Amino acid sequence: MTDLPIDPAVHVNSDLSPDLNLDLKMLYHQWTLSQQILSEACRLSDAPKAKIKAGLENALMSKVLEYVEPSPLTLFAALTVDALQFGFSCVGLDVDSDTVSRLHDVIQSIVHSDGETALPEIQFVDERIELGDFTLHRNAPVNRLLHFSMQSMSATDAVSYVLCSALQYNALYAETRHIGPPQCVYDDFHQWGIRNEGFASPFNARLLGKPNSGFFSAFPQTDAIFGSRGSFFHADWKQFEGAWCVDPPFLEETLSQVDAIVGQWRAEGSPSILFIGPSSYQMKTPFDEEIRLAKGIYFYEGLDGQLHPLPMDVSIWRFGEIEGFDAERIIAGYLPAEAAK
Repeated sequence: MTDLPIDPAVHVNSDLSPDLNLDLKMLYHQWTLSQQILSEACRLSDAPKAKIKAGLENALMSKVLEYVEPSPLTLFAALTVDALQFGFSCVGLDVDSDTVSRLHDVIQSIVHSDGETALPEIQFVDERIELGDFTLHRNAPVNRLLHFSMQSMSATDAVSYVLCSALQYNALYAETRHIGPPQCVYDDFHQWGIRNEGFASPFNARLLGKPNSGFFSAFPQTDAIFGSRGSFFHADWKQFEGAWCVDPPFLEETLSQVDAIVGQWRAEGSPSILFIGPSSYQMKTPFDEEIRLAKGIYFYEGLDGQLHPLPMDVSIWRFGEIEGFDAERIIAGYLPAEAAK
Protein backbone atom coordinates (compact mmCIF):
# COMPACT_ATOMS: atom_id res chain seq x y z
CA MET A 1 0.00 0.00 0.00
CA THR A 2 1.68 3.17 -1.17
CA ASP A 3 -0.98 5.74 -0.37
CA LEU A 4 -3.35 6.01 2.56
CA PRO A 5 -6.67 7.71 1.87
CA ILE A 6 -5.59 10.60 4.02
CA ASP A 7 -3.62 13.72 3.26
CA PRO A 8 -0.05 13.17 4.56
CA ALA A 9 0.21 16.89 5.27
CA VAL A 10 -2.67 16.77 7.73
CA HIS A 11 -1.89 16.20 11.39
CA VAL A 12 -4.70 13.87 12.36
CA ASN A 13 -4.70 13.97 16.18
CA SER A 14 -7.39 16.65 16.28
CA ASP A 15 -9.75 14.32 14.40
CA LEU A 16 -9.55 11.55 17.00
CA SER A 17 -12.11 10.84 19.69
CA PRO A 18 -11.08 11.98 23.20
CA ASP A 19 -10.74 8.36 24.37
CA LEU A 20 -8.52 7.36 21.45
CA ASN A 21 -6.37 10.44 21.95
CA LEU A 22 -6.01 9.54 25.62
CA ASP A 23 -5.06 5.93 24.84
CA LEU A 24 -2.51 7.06 22.28
CA LYS A 25 -1.01 9.53 24.74
CA MET A 26 -0.77 6.92 27.52
CA LEU A 27 0.83 4.32 25.26
CA TYR A 28 3.29 6.83 23.82
CA HIS A 29 4.27 7.79 27.36
CA GLN A 30 4.87 4.15 28.30
CA TRP A 31 6.93 3.63 25.16
CA THR A 32 9.13 6.65 25.98
CA LEU A 33 9.75 5.22 29.47
CA SER A 34 10.71 1.87 27.95
CA GLN A 35 13.26 3.66 25.77
CA GLN A 36 14.72 5.34 28.85
CA ILE A 37 15.03 1.93 30.48
CA LEU A 38 16.76 0.52 27.41
CA SER A 39 19.21 3.44 27.35
CA GLU A 40 20.05 2.89 31.01
CA ALA A 41 20.51 -0.83 30.46
CA CYS A 42 22.92 -0.13 27.61
CA ARG A 43 24.79 2.36 29.79
CA LEU A 44 25.18 -0.22 32.58
CA SER A 45 26.31 -3.05 30.30
CA ASP A 46 28.72 -3.19 27.38
CA ALA A 47 26.72 -5.98 25.72
CA PRO A 48 25.30 -5.33 22.23
CA LYS A 49 22.08 -3.31 22.28
CA ALA A 50 20.18 -5.98 20.33
CA LYS A 51 21.10 -8.59 22.94
CA ILE A 52 20.04 -6.33 25.79
CA LYS A 53 16.70 -5.66 24.11
CA ALA A 54 16.12 -9.37 23.60
CA GLY A 55 17.04 -10.07 27.22
CA LEU A 56 14.64 -7.43 28.52
CA GLU A 57 11.93 -8.75 26.23
CA ASN A 58 12.31 -12.28 27.57
CA ALA A 59 12.23 -11.00 31.15
CA LEU A 60 9.01 -9.08 30.47
CA MET A 61 7.36 -11.94 28.61
CA SER A 62 8.07 -14.25 31.54
CA LYS A 63 5.78 -12.01 33.60
CA VAL A 64 2.88 -12.00 31.12
CA LEU A 65 1.64 -15.29 32.58
CA GLU A 66 0.83 -13.51 35.85
CA TYR A 67 -1.68 -11.02 34.41
CA VAL A 68 -4.93 -11.08 32.43
CA GLU A 69 -4.52 -7.75 30.61
CA PRO A 70 -1.06 -6.37 31.45
CA SER A 71 0.20 -2.97 30.42
CA PRO A 72 3.89 -2.35 29.71
CA LEU A 73 4.34 -0.45 32.99
CA THR A 74 2.65 -3.26 34.93
CA LEU A 75 5.14 -5.75 33.51
CA PHE A 76 8.13 -3.48 34.13
CA ALA A 77 6.99 -2.91 37.72
CA ALA A 78 6.71 -6.69 38.21
CA LEU A 79 10.29 -7.35 37.12
CA THR A 80 12.50 -8.83 39.80
CA VAL A 81 16.26 -9.29 39.80
CA ASP A 82 15.71 -13.00 39.12
CA ALA A 83 13.40 -12.23 36.17
CA LEU A 84 16.01 -9.92 34.65
CA GLN A 85 18.75 -12.49 35.14
CA PHE A 86 16.52 -15.11 33.52
CA GLY A 87 15.79 -12.85 30.55
CA PHE A 88 19.48 -12.20 29.89
CA SER A 89 20.33 -15.90 30.27
CA CYS A 90 17.75 -16.72 27.55
CA VAL A 91 19.87 -14.85 25.01
CA GLY A 92 23.22 -16.03 26.31
CA LEU A 93 24.17 -12.85 28.19
CA ASP A 94 26.20 -13.29 31.36
CA VAL A 95 25.43 -10.10 33.27
CA ASP A 96 26.93 -9.88 36.77
CA SER A 97 24.53 -9.70 39.70
CA ASP A 98 25.58 -6.16 40.74
CA THR A 99 24.75 -4.80 37.29
CA VAL A 100 21.39 -6.59 37.24
CA SER A 101 20.58 -5.26 40.69
CA ARG A 102 21.42 -1.69 39.63
CA LEU A 103 19.33 -2.09 36.50
CA HIS A 104 16.41 -3.32 38.58
CA ASP A 105 16.61 -0.22 40.77
CA VAL A 106 16.77 2.03 37.72
CA ILE A 107 13.73 0.34 36.17
CA GLN A 108 11.67 0.77 39.32
CA SER A 109 12.72 4.41 39.60
CA ILE A 110 11.69 5.15 36.00
CA VAL A 111 8.43 3.21 36.20
CA HIS A 112 7.32 4.95 39.38
CA SER A 113 8.45 8.43 38.39
CA ASP A 114 5.92 11.25 38.12
CA GLY A 115 5.26 13.21 34.98
CA GLU A 116 3.74 12.63 31.60
CA THR A 117 4.72 12.86 27.96
CA ALA A 118 3.02 15.24 25.55
CA LEU A 119 1.34 13.54 22.60
CA PRO A 120 3.04 14.52 19.33
CA GLU A 121 1.17 14.85 16.06
CA ILE A 122 0.90 11.88 13.75
CA GLN A 123 2.82 12.51 10.56
CA PHE A 124 3.41 10.59 7.36
CA VAL A 125 6.92 10.54 5.92
CA ASP A 126 7.61 8.41 2.85
CA GLU A 127 6.85 4.82 3.89
CA ARG A 128 6.75 5.63 7.60
CA ILE A 129 4.20 6.80 10.12
CA GLU A 130 5.83 8.93 12.79
CA LEU A 131 4.63 9.87 16.24
CA GLY A 132 7.32 12.00 17.82
CA ASP A 133 10.33 9.76 18.35
CA PHE A 134 8.39 6.61 17.47
CA THR A 135 8.53 5.37 13.89
CA LEU A 136 6.28 2.69 12.39
CA HIS A 137 7.61 1.42 9.08
CA ARG A 138 4.88 0.57 6.63
CA ASN A 139 6.12 -2.89 5.72
CA ALA A 140 3.89 -5.70 4.47
CA PRO A 141 2.36 -6.77 7.83
CA VAL A 142 1.69 -3.16 8.89
CA ASN A 143 0.10 -2.33 5.56
CA ARG A 144 -1.99 -5.50 5.73
CA LEU A 145 -3.29 -4.46 9.15
CA LEU A 146 -4.03 -0.94 7.91
CA HIS A 147 -5.95 -2.31 4.93
CA PHE A 148 -7.93 -4.64 7.20
CA SER A 149 -8.74 -1.84 9.65
CA MET A 150 -9.93 0.57 6.97
CA GLN A 151 -12.66 -1.88 5.99
CA SER A 152 -14.51 -1.03 9.20
CA MET A 153 -13.29 2.42 10.27
CA SER A 154 -11.95 5.70 8.95
CA ALA A 155 -8.36 5.97 7.79
CA THR A 156 -7.64 8.35 10.66
CA ASP A 157 -8.89 5.91 13.28
CA ALA A 158 -7.19 2.97 11.56
CA VAL A 159 -3.77 4.65 11.68
CA SER A 160 -4.29 5.60 15.33
CA TYR A 161 -5.40 2.13 16.46
CA VAL A 162 -2.50 0.52 14.61
CA LEU A 163 -0.14 2.96 16.33
CA CYS A 164 -1.64 2.09 19.73
CA SER A 165 -0.96 -1.59 19.21
CA ALA A 166 2.51 -0.95 17.79
CA LEU A 167 3.42 1.22 20.79
CA GLN A 168 2.24 -1.49 23.16
CA TYR A 169 4.42 -4.20 21.63
CA ASN A 170 7.41 -1.96 21.01
CA ALA A 171 7.34 -0.80 24.63
CA LEU A 172 8.17 -4.43 25.44
CA TYR A 173 10.85 -4.63 22.71
CA ALA A 174 8.65 -7.39 21.26
CA GLU A 175 10.32 -7.70 17.90
CA THR A 176 10.87 -11.45 18.07
CA ARG A 177 7.25 -12.06 19.10
CA HIS A 178 6.07 -11.21 15.62
CA ILE A 179 7.66 -14.17 13.86
CA GLY A 180 5.67 -17.17 12.71
CA PRO A 181 5.06 -19.69 9.94
CA PRO A 182 5.04 -18.43 6.36
CA GLN A 183 1.57 -17.22 5.38
CA CYS A 184 1.17 -20.01 2.83
CA VAL A 185 1.50 -22.58 5.63
CA TYR A 186 -1.25 -20.90 7.63
CA ASP A 187 -3.41 -20.68 4.51
CA ASP A 188 -3.24 -24.47 4.41
CA PHE A 189 -3.99 -24.65 8.13
CA HIS A 190 -7.14 -22.62 7.55
CA GLN A 191 -8.15 -24.83 4.64
CA TRP A 192 -7.77 -27.84 6.96
CA GLY A 193 -10.04 -26.33 9.60
CA ILE A 194 -7.75 -24.27 11.86
CA ARG A 195 -9.92 -21.38 13.05
CA ASN A 196 -8.19 -20.30 16.26
CA GLU A 197 -4.67 -18.87 16.36
CA GLY A 198 -3.06 -18.73 19.79
CA PHE A 199 -0.24 -16.33 20.72
CA ALA A 200 -0.48 -13.88 17.84
CA SER A 201 -0.36 -10.12 17.56
CA PRO A 202 -2.33 -7.97 15.10
CA PHE A 203 0.86 -7.69 13.06
CA ASN A 204 1.50 -11.41 12.65
CA ALA A 205 -2.00 -12.89 12.97
CA ARG A 206 -2.03 -15.28 10.02
CA LEU A 207 -5.81 -15.73 10.34
CA LEU A 208 -6.49 -11.98 10.27
CA GLY A 209 -9.53 -11.35 8.08
CA LYS A 210 -10.15 -15.03 7.29
CA PRO A 211 -13.80 -16.13 7.68
CA ASN A 212 -15.00 -17.64 10.97
CA SER A 213 -11.52 -17.26 12.46
CA GLY A 214 -9.79 -15.32 15.21
CA PHE A 215 -6.55 -14.89 17.09
CA PHE A 216 -5.55 -14.66 20.74
CA SER A 217 -3.04 -12.12 22.03
CA ALA A 218 -1.51 -10.92 25.28
CA PHE A 219 -2.86 -7.37 25.01
CA PRO A 220 -6.60 -7.30 24.23
CA GLN A 221 -6.77 -3.64 25.34
CA THR A 222 -5.14 -2.59 22.07
CA ASP A 223 -5.77 -5.70 19.97
CA ALA A 224 -9.52 -6.35 20.40
CA ILE A 225 -10.33 -3.72 17.78
CA PHE A 226 -8.56 -5.97 15.25
CA GLY A 227 -10.35 -9.13 16.37
CA SER A 228 -8.24 -10.42 19.25
CA ARG A 229 -10.23 -12.83 21.39
CA GLY A 230 -8.12 -12.13 24.45
CA SER A 231 -5.39 -14.13 26.15
CA PHE A 232 -5.02 -17.80 25.24
CA PHE A 233 -4.52 -18.57 28.92
CA HIS A 234 -8.06 -17.43 29.67
CA ALA A 235 -9.71 -19.01 26.63
CA ASP A 236 -12.35 -21.74 26.73
CA TRP A 237 -12.17 -23.93 23.65
CA LYS A 238 -15.90 -24.69 23.95
CA GLN A 239 -16.73 -21.09 23.05
CA PHE A 240 -15.03 -21.22 19.65
CA GLU A 241 -15.57 -23.41 16.64
CA GLY A 242 -12.81 -25.13 14.72
CA ALA A 243 -9.34 -26.51 15.38
CA TRP A 244 -6.48 -24.61 17.00
CA CYS A 245 -2.86 -23.73 16.33
CA VAL A 246 -0.78 -22.51 19.27
CA ASP A 247 2.67 -20.98 18.80
CA PRO A 248 3.71 -19.74 22.26
CA PRO A 249 6.90 -17.84 23.16
CA PHE A 250 9.80 -20.26 23.34
CA LEU A 251 10.19 -19.97 27.12
CA GLU A 252 10.22 -23.18 29.16
CA GLU A 253 7.57 -22.11 31.67
CA THR A 254 5.26 -20.81 28.96
CA LEU A 255 5.68 -23.94 26.84
CA SER A 256 5.01 -26.13 29.87
CA GLN A 257 1.81 -24.28 30.74
CA VAL A 258 0.52 -24.48 27.18
CA ASP A 259 1.45 -28.17 27.09
CA ALA A 260 -0.68 -28.72 30.22
CA ILE A 261 -3.62 -26.78 28.76
CA VAL A 262 -3.46 -28.77 25.52
CA GLY A 263 -3.51 -31.99 27.54
CA GLN A 264 -6.51 -30.80 29.54
CA TRP A 265 -8.40 -29.68 26.44
CA ARG A 266 -7.80 -32.96 24.65
CA ALA A 267 -9.04 -34.86 27.71
CA GLU A 268 -12.20 -32.74 27.57
CA GLY A 269 -12.77 -33.62 23.90
CA SER A 270 -11.48 -30.48 22.21
CA PRO A 271 -11.01 -30.19 18.44
CA SER A 272 -7.60 -30.98 16.99
CA ILE A 273 -4.62 -28.81 17.94
CA LEU A 274 -1.30 -27.99 16.30
CA PHE A 275 1.48 -26.94 18.68
CA ILE A 276 4.54 -25.11 17.30
CA GLY A 277 7.61 -24.96 19.52
CA PRO A 278 11.34 -25.63 19.75
CA SER A 279 12.23 -29.25 19.00
CA SER A 280 14.32 -29.28 22.18
CA TYR A 281 11.14 -29.05 24.26
CA GLN A 282 10.01 -32.41 25.64
CA MET A 283 6.27 -32.54 25.05
CA LYS A 284 4.41 -34.13 27.97
CA THR A 285 1.01 -34.47 26.34
CA PRO A 286 0.90 -37.48 23.97
CA PHE A 287 0.79 -36.35 20.35
CA ASP A 288 -0.13 -38.08 17.10
CA GLU A 289 2.58 -36.69 14.83
CA GLU A 290 5.68 -34.51 14.94
CA ILE A 291 7.05 -32.51 12.02
CA ARG A 292 10.65 -31.33 12.48
CA LEU A 293 12.05 -28.28 10.71
CA ALA A 294 15.83 -27.90 10.85
CA LYS A 295 17.42 -24.55 11.65
CA GLY A 296 19.14 -22.80 8.78
CA ILE A 297 17.32 -24.91 6.19
CA TYR A 298 13.71 -23.91 6.77
CA PHE A 299 12.41 -20.37 7.11
CA TYR A 300 10.02 -18.34 9.26
CA GLU A 301 8.26 -15.11 8.30
CA GLY A 302 9.30 -12.00 10.26
CA LEU A 303 7.64 -8.70 11.06
CA ASP A 304 9.32 -7.27 7.98
CA GLY A 305 7.23 -9.62 5.86
CA GLN A 306 10.41 -11.38 4.71
CA LEU A 307 11.58 -14.97 5.16
CA HIS A 308 14.50 -15.69 7.48
CA PRO A 309 16.25 -18.98 8.37
CA LEU A 310 14.98 -20.65 11.53
CA PRO A 311 17.47 -19.92 14.34
CA MET A 312 16.75 -23.29 15.96
CA ASP A 313 15.11 -26.61 15.17
CA VAL A 314 11.33 -26.19 15.34
CA SER A 315 8.64 -28.86 15.67
CA ILE A 316 4.95 -28.92 14.86
CA TRP A 317 3.12 -31.43 17.05
CA ARG A 318 -0.31 -32.62 15.93
CA PHE A 319 -2.95 -33.63 18.45
CA GLY A 320 -5.98 -35.31 16.89
CA GLU A 321 -6.99 -35.97 13.31
CA ILE A 322 -7.10 -33.08 10.82
CA GLU A 323 -8.82 -33.76 7.52
CA GLY A 324 -6.51 -33.05 4.59
CA PHE A 325 -3.46 -32.61 6.83
CA ASP A 326 -0.32 -32.95 4.74
CA ALA A 327 3.04 -32.95 6.52
CA GLU A 328 5.03 -32.80 3.28
CA ARG A 329 3.08 -29.75 2.15
CA ILE A 330 3.85 -28.01 5.46
CA ILE A 331 7.56 -28.82 5.16
CA ALA A 332 7.61 -27.46 1.61
CA GLY A 333 5.83 -24.30 2.77
CA TYR A 334 8.72 -23.50 5.11
CA LEU A 335 11.12 -23.48 2.15
CA PRO A 336 11.74 -20.09 0.47
CA ALA A 337 10.67 -21.13 -3.03
CA GLU A 338 7.32 -22.50 -1.90
CA ALA A 339 6.65 -19.72 0.59
CA ALA A 340 7.43 -17.08 -2.02
CA LYS A 341 4.63 -18.41 -4.20
